[in-house]
Amino acid sequence: MSEKFLLIHFVKTSKRRFEILKILLKGSAMQKEIQNKMNIHRSNLSVLLSAMEKKGLIENKTPGVYRSPIYAITDLGREILRKIK
Repeated sequence: MSEKFLLIHFVKTSKRRFEILKILLKGSAMQKEIQNKMNIHRSNLSVLLSAMEKKGLIENKTPGVYRSPIYAITDLGREILRKIK
């Protein structure tokens, strides 16, 4: 299986991951903003963001900032989202 196919599967199997990509497609956002839009607990969101960042779908624009870091979708994240839609 190709890496992109696995990433599509990774996103499609989680409504939350898909929602994060759609939020970030509109522009960078602080973790707190994403949390408020999704009505999700901070710790659950942190786990999702970390996994997505490791896969290269999103990036932390403020490394080292632990209080409401800013996240953005990557080119790979945009490509995967396009293939899902």
